[in-house]
Amino acid sequence: MNRAPIALVLLLIALSLVSCGRGGDRPNVILVTLDTTRRDFLSPYNSEANTPAIGRIAAGGAVFDNAYAPMTVTRPSHATMFTGVYPRTHGVLNNTYHLSDERPLLAERFRDAGYRTIAHVGTGLFQTASGFMRGFERMNPADEKSSDATQGVERALASLQIDDGRPFFLWLHLFDAHFDYKPPVEYLPEGEWARRVPQVNHEALRAESEPRGGDVSLAFYEHARAMYAAEIAHMDDGLARLDDWLSEAGLRERTIFLVVADHGEGFEQGIFFAHAPMITEPGIAVPLIMRGPGIPPARHDELTSLTDLAPTILALAGLDPLPDGQGRSLAPLFRGETVDPAPVYFAYGADIPDEVLATRERRVAKNEIRRLAFGSVDGERRTDLDPYHFHDGIVWDGWKLVVREGEPVALYDLRTDPQTRNNRIEREQDRARDLGLLRRDYLARIPESGSGPPPVLTEEEATRLRALGYMD
Repeated sequence: MNRAPIALVLLLIALSLVSCGRGGDRPNVILVTLDTTRRDFLSPYNSEANTPAIGRIAAGGAVFDNAYAPMTVTRPSHATMFTGVYPRTHGVLNNTYHLSDERPLLAERFRDAGYRTIAHVGTGLFQTASGFMRGFERMNPADEKSSDATQGVERALASLQIDDGRPFFLWLHLFDAHFDYKPPVEYLPEGEWARRVPQVNHEALRAESEPRGGDVSLAFYEHARAMYAAEIAHMDDGLARLDDWLSEAGLRERTIFLVVADHGEGFEQGIFFAHAPMITEPGIAVPLIMRGPGIPPARHDELTSLTDLAPTILALAGLDPLPDGQGRSLAPLFRGETVDPAPVYFAYGADIPDEVLATRERRVAKNEIRRLAFGSVDGERRTDLDPYHFHDGIVWDGWKLVVREGEPVALYDLRTDPQTRNNRIEREQDRARDLGLLRRDYLARIPESGSGPPPVLTEEEATRLRALGYMD
C-alpha cells in the first residue's frame, strides 16, 4: 500500500479545515461610520456635493434612499448598528451609557468566525470601558482617539497590512464632521470668512451671536455650512486612500465596503449648529451605501433602519444573525427578492441625569449649547422641538408622525414635503390616530429591557393596522 498519497490527502484535509477555521472564502468587511454626516452633503444624494470617493463606492454598489437612525446621538446609534436592536432595548440612551456585557455584538460574531477584528475610532466615546470595543483584537493604542480622518485611515491601513491569512472586519469611525468645524488648512473654503474665522466653534458662535441678541448673520451661517462640507471632503479623501489600497492589494472585489452615518446635522429647521436634540429629517435621515461581492449596483427606496445593518452585514458574510434582533437583512434585495416592510422608530430626549454631570459648570455648558443650537439666522427661527421634552415618532408609508411626551404634535407627508415644513396634524387627524396606533403596537415589539408583556390589541385596532398595510 502506497502511504504517500494518503499522507498527502490527509495534509490537504487538514489545511482545508484550518482554512475553514479562518473564514475560508468569506469576504472581508469594512464598516465606515461617519459621525454627524448629513446624506445631502454626499454626492450619491446630491450631485452638487464634493465627495468623489464616496460617489465611486456608491456607483459600484447599493444606495439606500430611505435609511434612518434611531437617535441623533453617537453612542446610542452605534450601539444599534452593533446589536441590531433599538436604543430602548439595548439600553444605551445617550453618550453616558455603556453597552451591556450581556448583549452580543457584531465584532464578537466576526471574531468567533475566525476574522481579524480591527477598530480605529475618532472619538473618546468608544473607549474600552464603554463596551464598544468588545470583540475587537486590534484598536487605537491606549484608547487614544484618532485626531482626524488622515490619521484614522493611516492607522487602519497599518493594521490591515499585518496579514495573518484570516479575512478582516474593520470598523473605521471618522469624527471630522462633528462640531467644532476645523478642517485642515488645505480644505478651508475660499473667501474672507475663512481668513477671519478659520474654526467654527462655540467661541466663534458666541462672538457672532451675542452682539446680535442670539441671532447670526446669513453670511456666518453659510460659512459654517462650507466649513462642515470641508470636513466631509477631508473624510472623503481618506476613504479614497483606503479604497485605493484595496485595489492595489487586489482585495476590492473580495471586500464588502459599507459607508453609513450615525446621524445627521442641523443647519435648518431652527436647529442650526447642532444635531441633538433633533428628530428632523436632516438629523435622522442617514446615508447607507454598500459595495462588494453579491451587491449589484442599484438604488433602493425601501424604508430601512440602522437596526437592519448588523443582520445585513452578517448575511452577506455568510454568518448567523445576532440573537433577538429587531432589524431584518437587506441581502435579499441584492438577489432581486423583496424584504418584509417595517416602520422606522426614532426618539430623542433621554436627558443626561444631573448626577452624571460632575460639576455645575458642565450643566451650564449643556444648557448653553442648547441655547446656541436653537439660535436664529437673520431673524428666522423655526422648530417644532423643545430640547427639554422627550420626542419620538414613527415613519411609515411616506408619512412621519412626531410625538411629544406621548401626545402627537406633528404629521408630515414626506413624499410632498421632504423638508417637513407643512405640519398636517390638524388636517389629517384620522391618519395621525392610525399612525399613533401603529407606533404603540411597534413599541410593544421593541420593548424596553425588563418591561412587561405587550398590550393586547382590540379588534378595531387590529383592523386599522391591517388597513395601514402593517399587519397581515
